[in-house]
Amino acid sequence: MSRAFLVAQVREEKGKSSNQELRRSNRIPAVVYGGKDEPMLLSLGEAEAERFLNSHHVGSALDLVINDEKTFVLLKDMQTHAVTRKVLHMDFQRLMADVKIKVSIPIFLTGHDQVKDDAIVQELLGELEIETFPRYLIDSLSIDISGVEVGQSMSVADLPIFSDENYTVITSADSLVYNVIEPMYEEEEAEEEDVLEGEEVATEEAEEAAEEETTEEE
Repeated sequence: MSRAFLVAQVREEKGKSSNQELRRSNRIPAVVYGGKDEPMLLSLGEAEAERFLNSHHVGSALDLVINDEKTFVLLKDMQTHAVTRKVLHMDFQRLMADVKIKVSIPIFLTGHDQVKDDAIVQELLGELEIETFPRYLIDSLSIDISGVEVGQSMSVADLPIFSDENYTVITSADSLVYNVIEPMYEEEEAEEEDVLEGEEVATEEAEEAAEEETTEEE
């Protein structure tokens, strides 16, 4: 399976005004660092970067193509505009084959449509922190919850990756990934009925008291 890639151009100028000029030209300022080489200032095509981010995220591995040469990197960080959410800057870290790296990978639960109607799945953990060699990096972790029942749960220690010798899981083994509980609507409906009954009784008592007062006055 081929890796995702982005084509980058080397840039010489740096600073706020230079970065603003790049953005006006529909390019994103970036930097790549780490490994045995010096940090390098780059720029990326905005449209190409946005297409990449449609299916990737911070923590994804990819190839940066710089001067027709590929560099294996990790998208380490990203800055976005607070209002428009447009990408303002991207940081990449060079990956070395013989050096482990720590990353956080998102967790996705699948099979929601196969969960029984009398069960609600609480998603309790959104990402997993791991350490591994670059060749074993994965973009995300999918967990099938089809057919789970009330009372079931899954902890980090239950994940297959936890016992995989190619990975060191840093997230606590006791952390719950999900928990399956009963719907609360039956209890809520019962409470509402109790409240309504209480209001009806109070109303009836008030009416009876008013009638008694009227009778006494007569």
